[in-house]
Formats: sequence, C-alpha cells, structure tokens
Amino acid sequence: LGLLVHLEKLDLSRNHFSVFDITEEINDSTQIPTSLGALSSLRHLDLSHNFLENTIPSALGDLSTLEDLRLSGNVLSGKIPLELTKIKRLKRLDLDGNILSGGIPVEIGLLNF
Repeated sequence: LGLLVHLEKLDLSRNHFSVFDITEEINDSTQIPTSLGALSSLRHLDLSHNFLENTIPSALGDLSTLEDLRLSGNVLSGKIPLELTKIKRLKRLDLDGNILSGGIPVEIGLLNF
C-alpha cells in the first residue's frame, strides 16, 4: 500500500482482514500497517470496524495531508500517539469503540477540527 503515493482516499471499513490481506509486512496480529505512513497524498483514511488490534502506529503522524482519520470499532489498545498531533490538516478523528488507555494528548486540543 505504501507505494500508492498519489492516493487521496482509502476506505477499507467494515471488513475482517487478516494481516496478509492489507500488507505484506509480517506481524503477529491483525494491526494497522506502518507502511500507510508513506501515503503522502492521503486525505481520508477509514479503517473502521475491522477488528484491527495492537496500537495506533506513530507512522500515521507522517500523513501531513490527512483530513479525516477513522479508526472506530476496532480493538486498538495503548495510548493515542502524540505523533498524530503533527497532522495539522486533521478535521475529523474517530477513535470510538476501541480499548485505548491513558489520556487524550493536550496537543490534540490545539488542532483546528
């Protein structure tokens, strides 16, 4: 997926992927591939309702053109990565229905949603 540098919208919501369906990276569980951070033109990313596990990769913070990030309805855990605050164009962030821990980074409140 990381080779699709001109891709602006990626909607893979409401599927039940195995890790080898969406990435060639070898992982122990069904998780969000870090290679998505290389999609430099991406404006909309919807991976909601896929039973994705593990943490939100900090590489998503490299998506500087991202406006809409939807990760709801998965089984994501851990903290919200501070790197997401680097996405200055972000207008929508949907993390509902996961098992995230820790607080919401104060810097997220500084983004212009």
